[in-house]
Amino acid sequence: MSIAPNPCSNASRFDGMAAEYDRYRPRTPEALLPLLCRYAGCERPARVVDLGCGTGISTRIWAALAGEVIGIDASRDMLDQAEARGAPGNLQYRLGEAARTGLPAASVDVVVAVQSFHWMEPRATLAEVGRILRPDGVFAAVDTRFPPAIHWEVDVAFDRHLLAVESAEAELGLALDTPRWSKEGHLDRMARSGAFRFVRELELHGMESGDAARFLGFARTATRVDALLARGLSEARLGLDDLREAAARAIGGRTVDWHFGFRVRMGVR
Repeated sequence: MSIAPNPCSNASRFDGMAAEYDRYRPRTPEALLPLLCRYAGCERPARVVDLGCGTGISTRIWAALAGEVIGIDASRDMLDQAEARGAPGNLQYRLGEAARTGLPAASVDVVVAVQSFHWMEPRATLAEVGRILRPDGVFAAVDTRFPPAIHWEVDVAFDRHLLAVESAEAELGLALDTPRWSKEGHLDRMARSGAFRFVRELELHGMESGDAARFLGFARTATRVDALLARGLSEARLGLDDLREAAARAIGGRTVDWHFGFRVRMGVR
């Protein structure tokens, strides 16, 4: 059953970006899967739910391990991209919101929210997670550290780009129309929710590779820079020119290793 998303949700922030998001965003580290299963006490979970699944990057990896996998997202655009990739019979995508999954109580072994929990109202979402998880089930909020570690000049230019985008959003009044919750507060909110007997944080490592062009594509999925460009702001004003030059100097046309860090806040029901 699908639950229609709230029209005021943050889902519209990513409209029109689904193809680029699926192409450029980092993959979830495979080490996460056996770790969460071990904490949940099951080698092969019967049901896994991915909240804010987007284009299915963090959903598809569960299909070979779990009996059933359900990806839930409030963006029809993202789900269309996910479904266009195809899916095995045990994986399905549903339009809905994290706080209203429509799933039976105590019916899920593992719930994940990968690079998405900061867009969800935490109190209602954690209450829903606690409701659908079985006893000893596990929830994990996973966040990617941006940017990947490639070269210090790229790091500096990326940080300047983020500041330029934030400044432009504030000037245009766009910063207020998409509420978000601090990632730094995830673990504390989980601990205070009453939904978990145990919480902890850990870090995982992921490695990918790419050239300068891929890095620029990745950077454009990290902010609403395309929406700002459409409003007439220049690439120079938004720090894209400097970012492109830094990536060209550090990477050029080569394909180099990218090192991603993933912060995992985990709770056991």
